[in-house]
Amino acid sequence: MARLLETQAVPPEAIWCEDRSTDTISNIEMAITLCPQLKHHHVLIVTDRYHAFRSVMIARHLGLSAKANCPDPRGQHRARLARAYLRDKLALLKTAHWMVRRRLP
Repeated sequence: MARLLETQAVPPEAIWCEDRSTDTISNIEMAITLCPQLKHHHVLIVTDRYHAFRSVMIARHLGLSAKANCPDPRGQHRARLARAYLRDKLALLKTAHWMVRRRLP
């Protein structure tokens, strides 16, 4: 995604990549830890279309003003996309469970 942003003239110093997390929840939590000022600005999450809804939902639950921007999926392998959509829809169950357990004040 960073390369995609750079092709759209976003300067490299404006792109922060968090690469230690193992899931979307920890990715956004770590991003907030690395850059706490995110809570005071609008956040653009660059992710695949199948992942956008859940990513924005998690970010908003963590107090961010977030929206998503997704690259065009044309040219991607259809079977891979179908598996990704299914996997992400199943991950909604995990996300819902996490949100119920982690109610914000």
